[in-house]
Amino acid sequence: MQLHPTSFIIQIKTIPIIPTIDYNKPEVFKEIGVKLWNAIENKEEFEKLHKENDSDILSIIIESDNAKIQALPWELLFHDKLGFLATHSNFTLSRKIPNLSISKNSLESRPLRVLFFSTLPDDLEESERLAVEHEQVAVLQSLLPFVKKGLVEIKMPNDGRFDSLKHLIKDTKPDLLFFSGHSTYDNGKGYSLFEDKRGLKVLIDEEELASAFVDSSVECVVLSSCQSAQANDQKLGSGLAQALAFSGVRHVIGMSDSIYDKAGVTFAENFIKEIAEKNSIAQALQKAREEISKIEDRVFSTHWFLPLLISQDIHRPLVDWDFKPQRPTYEQTKQKLNQIKYPPYFVGRRYEFRKFYNYLYDNQLKKLLLYGEGGIGKTAMVAKFGLELKNEGYRVFDFSLKSGKNQDWKKFISSIKIALKESHNRDAFSEIQDEYIDDPEYMAITITKLLFNEYPKV
Repeated sequence: MQLHPTSFIIQIKTIPIIPTIDYNKPEVFKEIGVKLWNAIENKEEFEKLHKENDSDILSIIIESDNAKIQALPWELLFHDKLGFLATHSNFTLSRKIPNLSISKNSLESRPLRVLFFSTLPDDLEESERLAVEHEQVAVLQSLLPFVKKGLVEIKMPNDGRFDSLKHLIKDTKPDLLFFSGHSTYDNGKGYSLFEDKRGLKVLIDEEELASAFVDSSVECVVLSSCQSAQANDQKLGSGLAQALAFSGVRHVIGMSDSIYDKAGVTFAENFIKEIAEKNSIAQALQKAREEISKIEDRVFSTHWFLPLLISQDIHRPLVDWDFKPQRPTYEQTKQKLNQIKYPPYFVGRRYEFRKFYNYLYDNQLKKLLLYGEGGIGKTAMVAKFGLELKNEGYRVFDFSLKSGKNQDWKKFISSIKIALKESHNRDAFSEIQDEYIDDPEYMAITITKLLFNEYPKV
């Protein structure tokens, strides 16, 4: 079914008193939902629209500039015959804040650009550590079929610094940004937890976070983090989700409370798949809520209503899907250094990468040995480290013993010679190569010194 262009805008004058939500008593959800339904003044209009358009999806929108109305848990809205409307496949439920200035980006006919950005500082308590890698895997598994068809492009960095997020937004120009990490709401203000360059936690408040999205390409931000949709019921624009909406982001999804990992992974997996299948933001969220509610574990399944959507135009897609997709080439899907390759998407080993960065930034990284059983990803890590070093401005040269071919050693030596630009260094290289061809250890030491004559970081 398709979204119907006619939407049902909820009208309410008397704000109901809602009891505190107890996640251990889901039977209270219905009680809250009934109170919200009874507060709606134009219920007859809803019944009429639903009857007229039963073959289409009807969009339910809470459009208001009243902070108290926006703060109500509308995702629990309950109809006596249809049940919870936020999980019903015939509807979508979203919020809209009128008169917001939104981005003027025009829709482009091309693959959807997705940026999955995660933060997981090293100095968190064990109980605070999130299943970020599980979310990464879920998103990759959902998107890879669409990546292979040329419909989606995805970036998934391991760097959780705020400066890196700003750089990636500007450099990669994503349409959809998926943020996975910690956030909180305290004293009327939202905060997201990022990493500093050494992997330690640093708080970024809602204003600073929102500043990264002003005049950006980002059409939709998904804050898969606790309390990211909490807001002040006295003033609009507070909290992370509303702050991003006020910065001009057309669609913002946040969590109205703390969400458990299992529910968060289920949300990410289903939401991203629906988007890649060219469904609207509102439809994708509706499906994700529905799937969370089906989780067998009662503790996790009670979190289905936490994802909250603020959208200024739920009918607008993220890209113009009317294009002929081009399957990615081998070079695009198989990154490599000189001889060492690794899969195009690397998930996991975040702690090891952070440790690597700590040594690198402290200028303590002189030698690095990775060891372990076969098949656990050592070669992939080496390749990833090498590419990360290249991104940090290093000249990187690599040689693999796996093939056992003498030709590979010759290619390795030639790549170094080509890198030497100064004539006296090239002459010295040729002399060493001719005289010490049977002593590769001495050659390696001496050639490295020549490289350092020209490059400060090798």
